[in-house]
This record gives sequence, structure tokens and C-alpha cells, in this order.
Amino acid sequence: MTEKLRVDIWSDIVCPWCYVGKARFDKAVEQFAHRDDVEIRLRSFELDPSHGTEDTVQVTSMLSKKYGMSPQQAQDGEYRLRELAAAEGLEYQAEGREVAGTFDVHRVLHLAADRGLAEAAWKAFYAANFAEEASLFKRERIIDVAVSAGLEKDEVTAVIDDPEPATPSAPTSPKPPDSAPPACRSLSSTASTASPAPSPRRCSARSSTRPGAKGNPASSL
Repeated sequence: MTEKLRVDIWSDIVCPWCYVGKARFDKAVEQFAHRDDVEIRLRSFELDPSHGTEDTVQVTSMLSKKYGMSPQQAQDGEYRLRELAAAEGLEYQAEGREVAGTFDVHRVLHLAADRGLAEAAWKAFYAANFAEEASLFKRERIIDVAVSAGLEKDEVTAVIDDPEPATPSAPTSPKPPDSAPPACRSLSSTASTASPAPSPRRCSARSSTRPGAKGNPASSL
């Protein structure tokens, strides 16, 4: 029996380089002679865990503040990313996009992984954030995108609305390697092939209150 090559991809749904890079990776795997022996695992990484899930700001404003660039430089960067996305056959809204915390989106992505819909859900959320005009960062919008990827609305709603951190009584999989970034280690497990999928409710090891969550503690995964 041929041992599979496992590739762990750590991403945030608001990362444009992840969006473009995943498309390039998929094309490379498709051309790989042994593509059937490649196992891909999509992992959650919050670029800014301190950002509230409903505290939306314009992408260009965020970039200007974070990187000390002018508004025009930030906008030019978005135009460049639109060109790179187009080269991969992807739509990219270079103007007017919003960004906020992605904690709830990652909770839903973990639900999708638990239901065998990880690839479809990541694609749906990437498209919703980068290719479509409507802001992703509204509760009903997240639910709609998740349902479009094949998830059950009641399950998605329960995950998003669950205010309680769920802590497993015993670990179900090995912890991520120490080399993984802190946000990766808190948001995702590095399960072995035989390990059961994690519960979708347990989406972060953080125990602090999420900004913008009106006092609700972060759920842990």
C-alpha cells in the first residue's frame, strides 16, 4: 500500500495570498502524476485574533494602518492582487471590500470538515469574501454561504450561536507541532489519518472574550 503524501495548508479566509495560492496549488496537484496519493488537509489560521467578528473595516484602511502605507499604495496593492487572481481564473473585488475577525467562519469550516465538506466550504467562503460584492461578515451571510456549500442550516446556526467553550474530556488527536504558529496551534488540530474529526464547536483554545462578541466567551476547539 502506497503511503500518502500529506499536505497541511494553514490559511485564513481573508488572506488574498491564500486565495490565490490555493488555486495555484490545486493546479499543480492536478498535473502531478501521483495526485491520487496526495492527502490535503485545510487548517485554520486567524491572521488577527483580536479583531471582532462584526467589527468591519475597509480592507484598504486596514492595510494602511497595519503596514503604514498610503491609501493609494493599499489600493494599488489590491489592483495587483486582482491581476494575480485573474491569472488563476479567480474573481477578485479590488474595491470596497470589508474585513473583520474570522473566528466564526473558522468555526463553520471546522463543522464542514467534520461533515466531509471542507474543500467545498473553503471554496465557498473564499469566493464570498473575494469574488462577491456583499460583505461576508454578517451572521446571516455566513450561514447562507455555509448552506450553499452543502451544510445544514440548523447545524451552522447552532455552531455560530453557541456561546460556550467546549473542552474535550480527552484529546482526540495529537497536538500540532511546536513549529506551527501559535494561532495555528490554537485553532486547529493535526489529526492523524485514523483520528476522528474534531467537534465543530471546539474552534479555538482561547478562553478570553472575543472582541465584538458582547461578552460571549470564545469556544475552544
